[in-house]
Amino acid sequence: MHAALRDTRLANDSRNGDDGATPAGGTRLLGVIRSAERRRDTAMAMLMNNFVMFLDAPRHGRLRKLMIKSFTPRVIEGLRDEVRRFIDSAIGRIQARGGGDLVTELALPLPITMILHLLGLPADDRTKLHRWTLDFASASGMLASQDTVERGQQAVMHFVEYVREQIAQRGPSRGALLDIMLEAQDGDDPITMEEVIAGCCGLFIAGFETTTNMIGNAFVALSRNPEQRELLRAEPALLSNAIHELMRYDGTAHWIMRTAAEDVTIGEATIRRGETVLLGAAAANRDPLVFPDPDRLDLRRDGAQHLAFGHGRHACLGASLALLELEEAILALVQASPAIQVDESRLRWRNGFGGLRGPECLPVLCGEAARTERRAA
Repeated sequence: MHAALRDTRLANDSRNGDDGATPAGGTRLLGVIRSAERRRDTAMAMLMNNFVMFLDAPRHGRLRKLMIKSFTPRVIEGLRDEVRRFIDSAIGRIQARGGGDLVTELALPLPITMILHLLGLPADDRTKLHRWTLDFASASGMLASQDTVERGQQAVMHFVEYVREQIAQRGPSRGALLDIMLEAQDGDDPITMEEVIAGCCGLFIAGFETTTNMIGNAFVALSRNPEQRELLRAEPALLSNAIHELMRYDGTAHWIMRTAAEDVTIGEATIRRGETVLLGAAAANRDPLVFPDPDRLDLRRDGAQHLAFGHGRHACLGASLALLELEEAILALVQASPAIQVDESRLRWRNGFGGLRGPECLPVLCGEAARTERRAA
């Protein structure tokens, strides 16, 4: 799996292996994307042809080098106090009511707020931006209807128009990522306005759902393994190791998509040029040759070889921000008093953008409400 993710013959930019046909077994959205890429005349084409996630060298490296300026250790560490305040406030509200939905009250708004802050977009716009992202995410499903795909296309169009309006109204630079990208249009290695817009749209779309799902997945896993939850509560120094193990154990990205830019043989499988490849990240994270007894959650395990952030040149750009949010959220939830418990009877799961998995609704109880629920059970 590591070798496949490093193999430059497996392209992120599907045009590098595109012969004009939609691959067999592709989603409806993939067909729309391929068509848009060839036409270059839609908002979907703007995103797919210019966002760093969907590009290969040399454009990928040039744009990634620019965007990484907003994800340096210094920048991310500077967000820690704000992240803690947000988490403490959300947990306080849940405790005051005796429970709530951990997704809508913490796991979702936290990463949305942070990515908007880094981009330099108004926090008040998060509701409509989230709605457009959900429409795009729904359109990526293997069984998405034509109507759902069309809503996804409309959502990307609205997002592109929104970013254009934000740029037109932009005041003096505040040092946010959108400002950095705009200034780079006049730099030594200039980027285009299309790359600026796609970067802003794409980073928002990619910048919160994985973290939202991972906070939910991790807390459910700890709740189902109470001895591991107690271990982390008693030994908070295990936090960094624990987060990597939780990501290995139940990561949010189950597969990573690539397109063969030429014929490739991996093991006994030959992948023909233009074919779409789904690399099983979740399966690799449970590989018994790498992780002994892989179905067991062990917070003392060295799980840092996991592929939850991908690997190689296309590894997750915002991994440092996601780790900060995960560490602070999980530690606060584990240490909360009274203890916060998952209400398994009302837990609902969803499948979202790019094969991502996480709770759609994560009801939790605490205090007397949790005790009453346990007695009833």
